[in-house]
Amino acid sequence: MKKVPSSTSSSLTYNGNNANFSCDGNTSSSQFGVVLYNHSEYEEGYVVYSFSDEFDLKKINVYAQVYGVGYTPPRDYKLLVSTDGTNFTEVQSYVDRPKTGYIDTTTILPMEKLLILTADQKVYFFSVDKWQEVSADWSVLNDAQRKALLVNGMSTLPPASELAKLGIYKILRFTLSTPTLAPQLKLTAVSIDQLILPKGLISATNLVHLKKVELTGTYSGQGTMHVVVTTDGKVYLTWDGTAFVNCINVDGLTLQKWVSNAWVDTNRAGLAAHIKANGITPSVLAGIPMASWDSLILGKTGYGFGYLPTIEVSTDVCANDKVTVTLIKNGKYRKAVHPIEYDIEYDTMDHVILKESGDWEILHIS
Repeated sequence: MKKVPSSTSSSLTYNGNNANFSCDGNTSSSQFGVVLYNHSEYEEGYVVYSFSDEFDLKKINVYAQVYGVGYTPPRDYKLLVSTDGTNFTEVQSYVDRPKTGYIDTTTILPMEKLLILTADQKVYFFSVDKWQEVSADWSVLNDAQRKALLVNGMSTLPPASELAKLGIYKILRFTLSTPTLAPQLKLTAVSIDQLILPKGLISATNLVHLKKVELTGTYSGQGTMHVVVTTDGKVYLTWDGTAFVNCINVDGLTLQKWVSNAWVDTNRAGLAAHIKANGITPSVLAGIPMASWDSLILGKTGYGFGYLPTIEVSTDVCANDKVTVTLIKNGKYRKAVHPIEYDIEYDTMDHVILKESGDWEILHIS
């Protein structure tokens, strides 16, 4: 840690004017300076200490005492720090302090600043409600230029919804502290909603009835699965309580494109948002009647499901284990009679009765 740098009397101001006292100039001392607060306890004022070099500020002790008749220590005050002399960050606020004097100790956490570096080497700062680009190319900056940006970075990260707008990113962290261990940044994140669409359809050949579709999984908090159904891989349907209705259409849409050595979602995010608002939840899916499934699927070549697992906070759980489809199919049964070499086929067979002893083999052909 650097020692406290010396300071001249002009480096300390009181209400914007030079103060009577400043740092004592002794770099082995912890005394920064003294200032006389004026006569009335209702008077407002401020004191600024300005130093010519960086150092680790671990703790601030404020000693306030009655200097003489008519003098009163500050009753309310705030401690603020700055790295540029213009923008100040409040670190502690005190109110209703004793008139007779006091000692206040404030522990200062190491200054930490953050910026966001995206995959295209641009650097962003979040201000109020939008991202601001502070560098077009981080890779070409030298250490001094990078530091100049970082010391004016963010003190905290914006909401996850804002970070998600930047796509793939890294968090740049800067601190003036000298840690004994490598600094660690703990990030608790909520994953972006991922839309999962089938690459092919389940065959509906010989389907007589589709009785039920059930999802088995673990859902807690606000975590849930949103499901849509398709019979052609293009138009996906949802359930409005009485019938299947259109939800999304992916025909002709480019869902991903190759950008900077990575696949980037294009239309998929918008589709996911629509499914999140209108898709079928597991409990609703299990309650859709057989007649509605039959009306949708019978006569089609196949069917499939799209899935959108979503969580809102990091403690939510949305884990799907399996999809169970209960159906009745119109299969064929083949009977082999030995030693006579001929087969008998049946288009349907609800049950089989074996009237002869011996070994039998019954094949079910879908």
